[in-house]
Amino acid sequence: MHSFFSIKWRCFLAFFSLLAGLTLAVSAQAPSAAATQSPDAMADLNTLAHRILNTGIKSSGLKAEGLKPWHMKVDLQLTQLGKSKPESATLEVWSMGPYQWKRVYTSKDRHYNGSEWSVSRFEQYRTKPDDGGFDPSTLSSGVARPVIDPLYLAGNIQPDYEMTIKSTSLDGATLKCVLLENPSAYDVDPTNPDTLFPTVCFDNDMHLRAVSASATVVKFDDVQPFQNRSVARDVKVLVKGAQVAEMKVSLLEEWTGADAAQLKPGKGTVSEPYRIEPGMPQPESVHEEGFPPPTRNGGQFGAGSLYYSGMITVPIVIKKDGSVKVITKEIMADDRVKDAAEDAINHWKYRPYLVDGQPVEVGYTVYYNLDKPFVPSYNRPKAKPAAAAPKQ
Repeated sequence: MHSFFSIKWRCFLAFFSLLAGLTLAVSAQAPSAAATQSPDAMADLNTLAHRILNTGIKSSGLKAEGLKPWHMKVDLQLTQLGKSKPESATLEVWSMGPYQWKRVYTSKDRHYNGSEWSVSRFEQYRTKPDDGGFDPSTLSSGVARPVIDPLYLAGNIQPDYEMTIKSTSLDGATLKCVLLENPSAYDVDPTNPDTLFPTVCFDNDMHLRAVSASATVVKFDDVQPFQNRSVARDVKVLVKGAQVAEMKVSLLEEWTGADAAQLKPGKGTVSEPYRIEPGMPQPESVHEEGFPPPTRNGGQFGAGSLYYSGMITVPIVIKKDGSVKVITKEIMADDRVKDAAEDAINHWKYRPYLVDGQPVEVGYTVYYNLDKPFVPSYNRPKAKPAAAAPKQ
């Protein structure tokens, strides 16, 4: 595999691990330049943007406490790289709460054929891995979440981050979008800050219509009410303008006669590492090692090289003692890059990740930039405080 790992391919991978995306073309709202430059006006706009975002979080999607048990069926059209015709699949979900559910993916393609369960906030299971390539964490972020929890990335926007409001036109509708005023001020990771802090757009009825992050847009159509929430029945994911996934909800109903026993994983399942949700504390590393990516001729990576470049995602498991295990088979890169990343990152060390005071094994993703000299995360600049915190 070349490093001409095209930009589209890298963005596609980033979406399925992080839901990164194609930025919407937004334009400044109507206030005059003088008004927008006024500190008081900026503070008021910041406060309103946070209120809009919080209202959207409280009314959009199905990941919420207090909902009655529900059952959903979703028809999927998933485009694989290099294939012009999308693969068909289905997703069926039974839920008794945000962390108590079962999801079943069914398809002729084994990549989209398997099940996962969440027993509690800290305990999840999946179909026992085989050579079919089924990866529930990838499908969760790229398929299930846009339908069930469309604003999960908004958890990265903290209450004291400075936001603004802009407008855009999408499919003939004028939308109001809320976004960070200066995303790079809060980014301490080598990734593009747009992949961490989304632009979120609502229509005049406060229905979520689009979420944009870097090179991907997720569009929400056919929005309908369900248990005092707004749920899009048609969700499309586009990367650099090309559609890579579409999810159509064919059934959404209350699950009468729900029984927790029906959600227990059966035989042939394995536990999954704890998944860190947006807004939760990130793992804290205490030792990191970089590596010089190899080039075509076997030499070391040099300035101006075009062979290996860009960002690679390195899935890891942080064990209870803070040691690291690289999930090499899930690194999308040339084998020599995989080997170099594995050799270096397996030597990394983190502080044990604590949940309710207890260390847990946690799944995490390292974003390694091949284009820049390696600097350990603990030696990078810290995020700047917000210039104007929201008014209470």
